[in-house]
Amino acid sequence: MDERLERNIVLALESKNTSLARSYIIEAFDQDCECAMVQVYLGILNEIENHQAKAMRHYRAALALDGTNNLALYNMYRLGDGHHEPIRFR
Repeated sequence: MDERLERNIVLALESKNTSLARSYIIEAFDQDCECAMVQVYLGILNEIENHQAKAMRHYRAALALDGTNNLALYNMYRLGDGHHEPIRFR
């Protein structure tokens, strides 16, 4: 995924513009369906939409693709522990 697209995804997610974020994520998925960050962003999107179980699946999928992805690890553990820490977008 190129930097411009990733920046647009993060900005849309941070502003909770889920429809715009979804369209950018679909574009990123079309570019590289095995990109761990696409799964992370899908997880964040699902969290914003209050679909915690789906978010957890996407974080796990990101880790299956890249076991060193710190963003996926942080958000997965934060969600799993039920802490009220903020979502990390970057």
